Amino acid sequence: MKNPQKGKCSADVHNDFGVGFHSCLRQGIIQRDGKLYCKTHDPVEVEKRDDARNAKWKAESEASAFHQRRKLELWQKGEKYDALKTRMDNLETVLQQLLSFCDKNSEGETDFERAIIEARKILKP
Repeated sequence: MKNPQKGKCSADVHNDFGVGFHSCLRQGIIQRDGKLYCKTHDPVEVEKRDDARNAKWKAESEASAFHQRRKLELWQKGEKYDALKTRMDNLETVLQQLLSFCDKNSEGETDFERAIIEARKILKP
């Protein structure tokens, strides 16, 4: 920072173009470490604002992370539900097929071997 002019804030601020700096034009009313600062650039106030902003960002980040984890959990549960429902549908189909094969054929016999082969085809992913 530049040497403070008498009565002026000692903080350097970006110029209007954002590529350079100039001294703050406000009146210095707070003295810290032998330098004058305006209310905006008082190091203690700047630190308070930074701490408040960082606490807010941290809370938002944690909330966002919580919601992301929750969405993932719900999605995974949905995936498991879908897989379980598909499996149950396959088992129902197998049971129906087994029952149909257990009906006696024209010769009065049941075809268990054929029923098991067909069931394996359905259950194999």
